[in-house]
Amino acid sequence: MWDKHSPPSKNQLWYEDDQRCIKSSLNDMTFSNAASGEILKTQMPTGDPRSMWQFEGQKVVNRAGECMDIVREKHDNGAEICSYQFKDQKNQHWRQEFI
Repeated sequence: MWDKHSPPSKNQLWYEDDQRCIKSSLNDMTFSNAASGEILKTQMPTGDPRSMWQFEGQKVVNRAGECMDIVREKHDNGAEICSYQFKDQKNQHWRQEFI
């Protein structure tokens, strides 16, 4: 996680494809990891449910039933993101900004 550039740079822009999966505008990569609680990395889509993310209200969830979670609720640049069971914590709430 990093502060938003103004204007946003392409590596900070994301879109939902026709299957509602979130992908990078820069290179069409998605987020994925091997297991719940592990840090998310970007990778090319594989069809794995852990790499298929979408918005559900204020949550970003994958098709394996996990949500995006900012590790240790950090607010600083460089904070890491993992997937985790939804516990309705502030570090698991997200919003979309349309530009």
